[in-house]
Amino acid sequence: MFMETTVSRSIRLNTVLNLFDLVPRSAGQRPEEAMAASLELARRAEDYGYHRLWFGKHHLNPGVMGYSPALMMALAGSVTTRCA
Repeated sequence: MFMETTVSRSIRLNTVLNLFDLVPRSAGQRPEEAMAASLELARRAEDYGYHRLWFGKHHLNPGVMGYSPALMMALAGSVTTRCA
């Protein structure tokens, strides 16, 4: 039993978490609100120990604002200190 606990704890400590965000936009939500929600998600991901943020690129989808990953990376970099 002791070894199983040690092994599972070791796995938890060595797991690297990443986050993928398409910058979703709900019906009736303004674009700036969707961007602000994604930046808040980036801040929280860093607080929770996530290692890296990924932003997707999708065109012509009314429910997704993710059309400029480079812009989102720059904005996320301005609100985080170590997630890249």
